[in-house]
Amino acid sequence: MNNKIKKDLLKAFERDQKMRKQSFSSNKEWKDNVDIFNVELLLDIIEKIGWPTITKVGKDAAVAAMVLAIHADVRPDDQKLFLKLIEDNLDDVPKHLYANIYDRVLLRDKGYQKYGTQVFLNTHNEYEPYKIEEFTKVNKYRKELGLIPIEEYLESFKINLDEISN
Repeated sequence: MNNKIKKDLLKAFERDQKMRKQSFSSNKEWKDNVDIFNVELLLDIIEKIGWPTITKVGKDAAVAAMVLAIHADVRPDDQKLFLKLIEDNLDDVPKHLYANIYDRVLLRDKGYQKYGTQVFLNTHNEYEPYKIEEFTKVNKYRKELGLIPIEEYLESFKINLDEISN
């Protein structure tokens, strides 16, 4: 296991989460430079060891790499590369996060998603998924990756929203 890469990924993940929390909670400016730095870090890691899988960097750092890839919207071509490398290593990555990056790329490129992981707050202050390609099959697809049914997933956002507003 590569401990330096593991440490770098965990530090980048921490910076990513801190920036997002600050941006959402206090309306601080979104910092694309954090996402750009993280994309560059992932590209450097890929050059050295390939995609940072659980076997190569441990579960926590593999999760961190997946989250950084999910948040790589600022560089769509690189995000598509990350998705391909993740798919090539699907047996050695956190599958629940695969659904997130897959949906994010598909939604941007095609206008719909497969797993229903990408949601928005509607005018009734309720979370709902962006367009899903085959809504009647979404729970089947989610189950294949070990995800909870979409109804429970959406309910979890409501619970989090209630906690924030109280």
